[in-house]
Amino acid sequence: SAMVLANESGGANSERVVAIGKEALSDMLSASGTVGIGYNAGAGHETGSNSIYIGSGSQSGGADETYATVIGANAIGRGHYTVAIGDHQVGGTITSTAGKGVFLLQGSTTLTDAAWITFQRNHYGDYTTETLVQDNEILGGLCFYGADGVDYNAGASIFARIDGTPSSDADGKDM
Repeated sequence: SAMVLANESGGANSERVVAIGKEALSDMLSASGTVGIGYNAGAGHETGSNSIYIGSGSQSGGADETYATVIGANAIGRGHYTVAIGDHQVGGTITSTAGKGVFLLQGSTTLTDAAWITFQRNHYGDYTTETLVQDNEILGGLCFYGADGVDYNAGASIFARIDGTPSSDADGKDM
């Protein structure tokens, strides 16, 4: 049977807590502002606060994890002020560390699997129709910016552009 707790949990010192699912946030001793959705969501979360655990078996990376968002079945938190999506069984984890400019995309440990960032582009229309891209169109890229005390200015970029007349296999050039 499912368990739903709102503004309470097993711990006497917990407040503003929502647990939906059997054994969700069941390890909590005292915390506030924490949400657990799914069977055993938030496992290991004992005293941290302001965290969100979504997915069966999603769990804390530490007993006192704060401001963590963990999404996915069996996903594991990466510490304070982080976002973790997925686990190594479903293609990797995405972790963003607030305020530190860190973005980690982590793949599995096998030689044939790797972490990828994928950019997809069509010529026009919505993203439900694959319209052939045209010569010189940019497929995607990365931009690097630096602050000058007033705003951010582009420092460098890396992008991929269609080189020539594309066919059913788009020919590209790395820049």
